[in-house]
Amino acid sequence: MENKARFSWKRKRPTGMADHVAKLFQSQDDVQSELNDDFNQAEIDWLHLAKKSTSNYLESCQAKSNRLRTEGNLLAASERYWEAINKWNEALELTPDSCYLYELKAQALMQVGEVFPAVQAAEKATRLNRTWSEGFQTLGRSQIGLGEVDMAIRSFQIAIHLDPSNPEVGSTIAIWNEDLAWACSLQSHIKLFNQKSKGIRYHVKS
Repeated sequence: MENKARFSWKRKRPTGMADHVAKLFQSQDDVQSELNDDFNQAEIDWLHLAKKSTSNYLESCQAKSNRLRTEGNLLAASERYWEAINKWNEALELTPDSCYLYELKAQALMQVGEVFPAVQAAEKATRLNRTWSEGFQTLGRSQIGLGEVDMAIRSFQIAIHLDPSNPEVGSTIAIWNEDLAWACSLQSHIKLFNQKSKGIRYHVKS
């Protein structure tokens, strides 16, 4: 917390004042000083309590969000995707900046055929964390489901660029061998199909 300078009015003893009057005046200063100290201490205590209360609230929100996320994961593992999505939505109300929740939600939405909302959730995940390769991997998969193969290839390429040698579960190998290769294969088939379609149209016109 920023420490603000505290100013208090300090009265000076007037020249020629009798000693007993001066002592009385000084005693009043002492009383005022004690009152100021008590007030400042009370203010510090109140600010400390308010800060502690806010910290406890945020911690409580994060803890509850983590619990809801775990419950959603278990539901998704049991293929109860809509229930999982509902859990993650509840968690997002508590921690709206969690890229991990949006990425999980995108995966589940793809499983239930909600492709466009899946793309939106995955895009949100990558906006919240632009250096997370798994977010771009999920975005690429959702884009393929939407038929945006070129965009999907770009997302997979970003994922590999961000994480070229992730040792965990060979994630980069999976992205390269499965996702990117699959997307490139789809792209080749689309180009071939378009070329054949043009040839057929040309033959018909002739």
